[in-house]
Amino acid sequence: MQSVAQSLGAKHFKVSYKEQTESYINKKGVLKGKGNGVQAEAKQTVDTKSRYKMNIESEMYFSGHQPFQPVLQYLNNDPAINCLISMRMAEEGDFQKQNLEIKLSDSSGLNKELSTKIDDVLSKFKFKLETSMSQQFKKESNSSLIYEIEF
Repeated sequence: MQSVAQSLGAKHFKVSYKEQTESYINKKGVLKGKGNGVQAEAKQTVDTKSRYKMNIESEMYFSGHQPFQPVLQYLNNDPAINCLISMRMAEEGDFQKQNLEIKLSDSSGLNKELSTKIDDVLSKFKFKLETSMSQQFKKESNSSLIYEIEF
């Protein structure tokens, strides 16, 4: 991207990639058993939280010049990059600045309602052991790619 900006005659170029992921897991379990006149019960609760954050930035300043067609190796099929090149190379069009931000978000979870349904299915089996499971899981991931180019 930096070489594309320089080929197009940019005076200033900045690209940032930011990623943040948070996850939370809460597991509860109960195990009950009977045998030989002995009753036993075990309970366990586990909470796990994790966070991950990454930030990468690059900024460059150039003296600026007339644009020439950049040689694309990795971005040759990207419509946003091809549009940027076309607009900058066009004789009739002249723009001075472009900002682009692409945001991606992904989340998933298993809640108590679903884990209760799992418990119901498990209870229909007639084993000598009684088990129950309750789990809450949540994962949220956000990332963004931001670039600014000024001619």
